[in-house]
Amino acid sequence: MKYRFVIFDFDGVIADSYPFFLEIFSELAKLHNFKNIPEEMIPECRKKSAREMMKIVGLPSWKLPFVAKDFIKYMQRDVNKINPFLGIEDVFETLNRSGIVLSIVSSNSMPNIKKIIGDKGFGKLNSVECGVSIFGKAARLKKAMKSSGFKPSESIYIGDQLEDLHAARKAGCAFGVVAWGYGVTESFKKYTPEEEFDSVAAIKRLVY
Repeated sequence: MKYRFVIFDFDGVIADSYPFFLEIFSELAKLHNFKNIPEEMIPECRKKSAREMMKIVGLPSWKLPFVAKDFIKYMQRDVNKINPFLGIEDVFETLNRSGIVLSIVSSNSMPNIKKIIGDKGFGKLNSVECGVSIFGKAARLKKAMKSSGFKPSESIYIGDQLEDLHAARKAGCAFGVVAWGYGVTESFKKYTPEEEFDSVAAIKRLVY
Protein backbone atom coordinates (compact mmCIF):
# COMPACT_ATOMS: atom_id res chain seq x y z
CA MET A 1 0.00 0.00 0.00
CA LYS A 2 1.16 3.50 -0.82
CA TYR A 3 0.00 4.93 2.54
CA ARG A 4 -0.25 3.20 5.89
CA PHE A 5 -1.70 6.17 7.76
CA VAL A 6 -4.69 8.13 6.41
CA ILE A 7 -5.66 11.35 8.17
CA PHE A 8 -8.98 12.99 7.35
CA ASP A 9 -10.16 16.54 7.68
CA PHE A 10 -13.75 16.53 8.97
CA ASP A 11 -15.97 19.33 7.63
CA GLY A 12 -16.49 18.98 3.89
CA VAL A 13 -14.65 15.65 3.76
CA ILE A 14 -16.46 13.39 6.24
CA ALA A 15 -19.30 15.67 7.37
CA ASP A 16 -21.66 17.24 4.83
CA SER A 17 -21.65 20.54 6.72
CA TYR A 18 -21.22 23.11 3.94
CA PRO A 19 -25.00 23.70 3.54
CA PHE A 20 -25.18 24.32 7.29
CA PHE A 21 -22.21 26.69 7.08
CA LEU A 22 -24.02 28.72 4.41
CA GLU A 23 -27.22 28.65 6.46
CA ILE A 24 -25.62 30.27 9.50
CA PHE A 25 -23.01 32.44 7.76
CA SER A 26 -25.19 35.56 7.83
CA GLU A 27 -25.85 35.00 11.54
CA LEU A 28 -22.11 34.74 12.23
CA ALA A 29 -21.44 37.82 10.07
CA LYS A 30 -23.99 39.87 11.99
CA LEU A 31 -22.76 38.63 15.37
CA HIS A 32 -19.09 39.35 14.63
CA ASN A 33 -19.54 42.40 12.42
CA PHE A 34 -18.18 41.24 9.07
CA LYS A 35 -19.78 41.17 5.61
CA ASN A 36 -22.20 38.55 4.43
CA ILE A 37 -21.61 36.72 1.12
CA PRO A 38 -24.25 37.33 -1.56
CA GLU A 39 -25.59 34.06 -2.94
CA GLU A 40 -24.37 34.82 -6.45
CA MET A 41 -20.78 35.13 -5.14
CA ILE A 42 -20.67 31.71 -3.47
CA PRO A 43 -19.30 29.73 -6.47
CA GLU A 44 -16.41 32.19 -6.89
CA CYS A 45 -15.75 32.31 -3.15
CA ARG A 46 -15.30 28.53 -3.04
CA LYS A 47 -12.18 29.01 -5.18
CA LYS A 48 -10.58 31.27 -2.58
CA SER A 49 -8.31 30.42 0.33
CA ALA A 50 -9.46 31.15 3.88
CA ARG A 51 -7.17 34.19 4.08
CA GLU A 52 -8.56 35.54 0.82
CA MET A 53 -12.12 35.02 2.07
CA MET A 54 -11.35 36.74 5.36
CA LYS A 55 -10.10 39.76 3.41
CA ILE A 56 -13.18 39.79 1.17
CA VAL A 57 -15.65 39.79 4.07
CA GLY A 58 -13.53 42.02 6.34
CA LEU A 59 -12.83 39.45 9.04
CA PRO A 60 -9.61 40.25 10.94
CA SER A 61 -7.51 37.26 12.01
CA TRP A 62 -7.93 38.03 15.71
CA LYS A 63 -11.69 37.42 15.39
CA LEU A 64 -11.34 34.05 13.68
CA PRO A 65 -11.13 31.92 16.86
CA PHE A 66 -14.35 33.52 18.15
CA VAL A 67 -16.16 32.91 14.85
CA ALA A 68 -14.93 29.30 14.78
CA LYS A 69 -16.09 28.79 18.37
CA ASP A 70 -19.59 30.02 17.53
CA PHE A 71 -19.75 27.91 14.37
CA ILE A 72 -18.93 24.81 16.43
CA LYS A 73 -21.51 25.84 19.06
CA TYR A 74 -24.25 26.30 16.46
CA MET A 75 -23.36 22.98 14.88
CA GLN A 76 -23.62 21.25 18.24
CA ARG A 77 -27.04 22.86 18.68
CA ASP A 78 -28.23 21.65 15.26
CA VAL A 79 -26.04 18.56 14.91
CA ASN A 80 -28.97 16.40 13.80
CA LYS A 81 -29.11 18.46 10.59
CA ILE A 82 -25.66 17.22 9.55
CA ASN A 83 -24.75 13.75 8.31
CA PRO A 84 -21.61 12.08 7.05
CA PHE A 85 -21.35 11.87 3.28
CA LEU A 86 -22.89 8.71 1.88
CA GLY A 87 -20.26 5.99 1.68
CA ILE A 88 -17.92 7.30 4.40
CA GLU A 89 -18.72 4.38 6.70
CA ASP A 90 -17.83 1.93 3.93
CA VAL A 91 -14.56 3.79 3.27
CA PHE A 92 -13.61 3.57 6.95
CA GLU A 93 -14.46 -0.14 6.98
CA THR A 94 -12.50 -0.89 3.80
CA LEU A 95 -9.37 1.01 4.82
CA ASN A 96 -9.47 -0.28 8.38
CA ARG A 97 -9.90 -3.90 7.26
CA SER A 98 -6.89 -3.59 4.96
CA GLY A 99 -4.66 -2.53 7.86
CA ILE A 100 -4.57 1.21 7.14
CA VAL A 101 -4.64 3.28 10.34
CA LEU A 102 -7.12 6.17 10.41
CA SER A 103 -7.11 9.55 12.11
CA ILE A 104 -8.87 12.93 12.01
CA VAL A 105 -7.30 16.37 12.28
CA SER A 106 -10.03 19.02 12.37
CA SER A 107 -11.04 22.46 13.53
CA ASN A 108 -14.29 21.01 14.81
CA SER A 109 -14.99 19.68 18.29
CA MET A 110 -14.86 16.15 19.66
CA PRO A 111 -18.60 16.07 20.56
CA ASN A 112 -19.60 17.10 17.02
CA ILE A 113 -17.25 14.59 15.42
CA LYS A 114 -18.46 11.75 17.64
CA LYS A 115 -22.12 12.58 17.10
CA ILE A 116 -21.92 12.89 13.32
CA ILE A 117 -19.84 9.81 12.51
CA GLY A 118 -21.37 7.66 15.25
CA ASP A 119 -19.83 5.16 17.63
CA LYS A 120 -19.04 2.63 14.91
CA GLY A 121 -17.12 5.09 12.75
CA PHE A 122 -15.42 6.72 15.72
CA GLY A 123 -14.25 3.31 16.91
CA LYS A 124 -12.23 2.85 13.72
CA LEU A 125 -10.09 5.93 14.42
CA ASN A 126 -6.67 5.60 15.98
CA SER A 127 -6.59 9.26 17.05
CA VAL A 128 -8.50 12.54 16.77
CA GLU A 129 -6.88 15.97 16.91
CA CYS A 130 -9.73 18.47 17.20
CA GLY A 131 -10.26 22.15 17.96
CA VAL A 132 -7.39 23.02 15.63
CA SER A 133 -7.02 26.47 14.06
CA ILE A 134 -7.41 26.27 10.29
CA PHE A 135 -3.90 27.79 10.12
CA GLY A 136 -2.43 25.45 12.75
CA LYS A 137 -3.05 22.02 11.30
CA ALA A 138 0.56 21.26 10.33
CA ALA A 139 1.64 20.88 13.96
CA ARG A 140 -1.31 18.58 14.68
CA LEU A 141 -0.57 16.49 11.61
CA LYS A 142 2.99 16.03 12.86
CA LYS A 143 1.66 15.13 16.31
CA ALA A 144 -0.79 12.58 14.87
CA MET A 145 1.95 10.92 12.80
CA LYS A 146 4.39 10.83 15.69
CA SER A 147 1.92 9.48 18.24
CA SER A 148 0.71 6.82 15.80
CA GLY A 149 4.24 5.81 14.83
CA PHE A 150 4.18 6.67 11.13
CA LYS A 151 6.62 8.59 8.98
CA PRO A 152 5.37 11.46 6.77
CA SER A 153 6.28 9.34 3.73
CA GLU A 154 3.75 6.73 4.92
CA SER A 155 0.98 9.26 5.55
CA ILE A 156 -1.62 11.26 3.65
CA TYR A 157 -3.96 14.04 4.76
CA ILE A 158 -7.29 14.17 2.92
CA GLY A 159 -8.87 17.62 2.86
CA ASP A 160 -10.96 20.09 0.90
CA GLN A 161 -9.37 23.50 1.41
CA LEU A 162 -6.09 25.09 0.36
CA GLU A 163 -5.12 25.47 4.02
CA ASP A 164 -5.29 21.67 4.34
CA LEU A 165 -2.86 21.27 1.45
CA HIS A 166 -0.45 23.83 2.88
CA ALA A 167 -0.59 22.07 6.27
CA ALA A 168 0.24 18.72 4.66
CA ARG A 169 3.17 20.29 2.81
CA LYS A 170 4.53 21.78 6.06
CA ALA A 171 4.10 18.45 7.85
CA GLY A 172 5.86 16.59 5.04
CA CYS A 173 3.05 14.17 4.23
CA ALA A 174 1.10 13.63 1.02
CA PHE A 175 -2.18 15.43 0.34
CA GLY A 176 -5.39 14.23 -1.26
CA VAL A 177 -8.12 16.67 -2.31
CA VAL A 178 -11.82 15.75 -2.46
CA ALA A 179 -14.28 17.02 -5.04
CA TRP A 180 -17.26 17.39 -2.68
CA GLY A 181 -15.97 19.78 0.00
CA TYR A 182 -15.94 23.48 0.83
CA GLY A 183 -13.36 24.23 -1.87
CA VAL A 184 -13.22 23.27 -5.55
CA THR A 185 -10.55 21.00 -7.03
CA GLU A 186 -9.55 23.46 -9.77
CA SER A 187 -8.05 25.69 -7.08
CA PHE A 188 -5.56 22.91 -6.25
CA LYS A 189 -4.26 22.17 -9.74
CA LYS A 190 -1.17 24.37 -9.57
CA TYR A 191 -0.12 22.68 -6.32
CA THR A 192 -0.30 19.17 -7.83
CA PRO A 193 -1.78 17.25 -4.89
CA GLU A 194 -0.63 13.65 -4.71
CA GLU A 195 -4.19 12.33 -4.89
CA GLU A 196 -7.55 13.58 -6.17
CA PHE A 197 -10.80 11.88 -5.25
CA ASP A 198 -13.83 12.55 -7.43
CA SER A 199 -16.15 10.50 -5.21
CA VAL A 200 -16.24 9.19 -1.65
CA ALA A 201 -15.87 5.63 -2.93
CA ALA A 202 -12.68 6.61 -4.79
CA ILE A 203 -10.84 6.86 -1.45
CA LYS A 204 -11.01 3.06 -1.25
CA ARG A 205 -8.39 2.80 -3.98
CA LEU A 206 -5.79 3.63 -1.31
CA VAL A 207 -5.86 -0.01 -0.28
CA TYR A 208 -4.41 -1.12 -3.65
